[in-house]
Amino acid sequence: MAKKKIKFTKEDLQRDEVLELSERAIIWFRLHGNKLLTAVAVVFLAWAAVIFYNQRQEATLRSASNMFYEAAQQYEATLQEHEWATPERTEGMREVVDKAQAVIDEYGNTPVARNALFLKGNAYYFAGDEIGSVGNTQEAVRVFTEYEELAAQEGDAFERAAALLALGYAHENMYLLLVRNPEEAVQALVAAMDYYRQIEDLGDETGFLRYEAMNARARLLAFQDQIEQAEELYREVVRARYRPQPELTPETPDAQRTLQDLQFLAGQFTTGNTARMQLQRMGIDVEAIEEEIRAEQRAG
Repeated sequence: MAKKKIKFTKEDLQRDEVLELSERAIIWFRLHGNKLLTAVAVVFLAWAAVIFYNQRQEATLRSASNMFYEAAQQYEATLQEHEWATPERTEGMREVVDKAQAVIDEYGNTPVARNALFLKGNAYYFAGDEIGSVGNTQEAVRVFTEYEELAAQEGDAFERAAALLALGYAHENMYLLLVRNPEEAVQALVAAMDYYRQIEDLGDETGFLRYEAMNARARLLAFQDQIEQAEELYREVVRARYRPQPELTPETPDAQRTLQDLQFLAGQFTTGNTARMQLQRMGIDVEAIEEEIRAEQRAG
C-alpha cells in the first residue's frame, strides 16, 4: 500500500527542538554550577561539554570562568525574558557579545575563551532577525565559522561538529527569513544541508551531534518532498537509541565520564525521540521498527 504523502511547510521547520536544546543547556548550567567550564551550545544552541580546571592555571581559569559565567547568565536571562528580535532581546544579547569578547580579549589562550567565542555566536543568533533581515544571523555565521576553523586546525571533531551544526541552523534560519529573495533563500537552504552532511561525514567522534545533524537534514529533506530519504535518516537515528554505551576504563577521569553520559543520553534518547516523533508524523509504525531492532539484539 502506498504511503501517505506528507507535505511539510516552512512553519513546520520552526519547531521547538531548538528551544528544547537551549533549555537543556540551561538546565546543565544550573546542575553543574562552578564545576562546568564550558557550554558548547549548538545554536539554538546550546549544548554542554565539560572541561575541568588545570591546577597549574587555577587562578587564571577561575577568573576567566567567572567572567564567562557572567556572560552566560546574561545570555540565559535575555533568552528567557525577551521575545525573539525585539529591541530588548537585541540589546541584551549585544551585552552578552561584549562580555564574551572581553573574555576572549583577556584570556585568549585558555579553553574558556573558546567557549566564550561560541557563546558570542549564540548571542548573535538568538538576538534574532525580523523577516527580510539577516544581519544578526550573518554575524553569528561569521563567529561560528571562526570557531569551526579553530576546531579544524586542532583536529577536534566534536567541537568542529558543534560549529557546523550551528552554521547549519543559522543558514536554515536565513532560509526562513529571506522570503522576499527566493534565490538567496535557496542558497541558504543548500548551505544548511551541506553543513549537516559534513557532520555526518566526520563520523562517530562527533557523538550525539551526528544524530542532531541527521535529524536536521531529514527535516529539510522532508520539506523538499524527499520523504523516503528523510525516513531513512530518521530510522537510523531511532536505531541509535538502542546502541550500548561504550565502556570506560576505571582510570577514566570523572569529567570524561560525565561528558560521555551526557553524549550518550542525548544521542540515544533526545535525538532518538525526535526522530521517533517525526516518523510517527509521517505515518510510520515506529513500534514495529523498535521491535525489529530488539529482535536483532536478542538474536545476537
